[in-house]
Amino acid sequence: MMQSVGELSTAFPTPSAFSTWASQFVDEALGFALVSIVDETGVDLQAAELSGANTIIRYWTTAVPVAVWISLFMLVFIGINFLGVKGFADTETVFTSIKFAFVFIVIISCIIISAGAAPKGDTIGFKFWSNPGPFNNGFKGFLSTFSTSIFALTGTELTGITAGESANPKESVPRAANSIWIRLGFFYIVGSWMVTMVVPSTNDQLLGGSGVNASPFVIALKAGGLDPLAHMMNAIILISVLSCGNSALYAGSRTLVGLAHIKLAPRVFAKCDKYGRPSYATIFIALAGYALSLLNISNNGAVVFAWFSSLAALAGIWAVRTPFLFPAFL
Repeated sequence: MMQSVGELSTAFPTPSAFSTWASQFVDEALGFALVSIVDETGVDLQAAELSGANTIIRYWTTAVPVAVWISLFMLVFIGINFLGVKGFADTETVFTSIKFAFVFIVIISCIIISAGAAPKGDTIGFKFWSNPGPFNNGFKGFLSTFSTSIFALTGTELTGITAGESANPKESVPRAANSIWIRLGFFYIVGSWMVTMVVPSTNDQLLGGSGVNASPFVIALKAGGLDPLAHMMNAIILISVLSCGNSALYAGSRTLVGLAHIKLAPRVFAKCDKYGRPSYATIFIALAGYALSLLNISNNGAVVFAWFSSLAALAGIWAVRTPFLFPAFL
């Protein structure tokens, strides 16, 4: 998928990316449908990440009202996006560096816990791979986690959207597209592999825990007596959530600009300020995500997060798979 996106964004770099490609190579109707899906994904992702950020914060305190945290985090999203392309890129670079460094620490910690060298617990080794073993709930279990997995991968297509504002897309885009598999392999595959060694799928906290207490990484670190790392892991999860929401606002605003450029959305959304920032589109997408996230004011924050993450995953499947169609029309 990323090779297809990388090829198109290198040859035809544009901030609106998917809508422009679909309209140019297939039909305007597909361009409108695709950009609408991408915008929906951006709005749903913001709502999901704002709900998730609130749940994470409640790991430390429940004294502050939900609406306050949601409003504060949305202001952070808007503020970062109004820093311009360079500010957005620099912020994401910092977020990514922090996540990368800490995930490496957590992987090493999981190895230590599995070997029985942590302050608490015995040697685990690979015993959870045989009892309860993989695919404990069969195909039903696979389907129950499928949308969550797709949701976690949503955002890799951002490379195509950022190409239009890159100083030298013919160099930067291929480098980014070709390195995606390295980051996914390290963060997702190796990370998931390590956590299966230290947390069984039948763990009571994993199945019945609330919020971050149900995170397998937090469960593993606490079980190993590494409580300070558990708090740090919670902070890293918060940074990851904010990074994802920030990127969703960026992608949603740029695709809305593209929709306005092909005259399928109000022209006001195509306007940019003197620094090249699409202010109207950014505010509109931010307010849409903020309005939906206020559903989280109820006591069922986890349910709300599940709704929006599932919607974002479904929209993401359509949005990021469609680029495979475009090369056939070139």
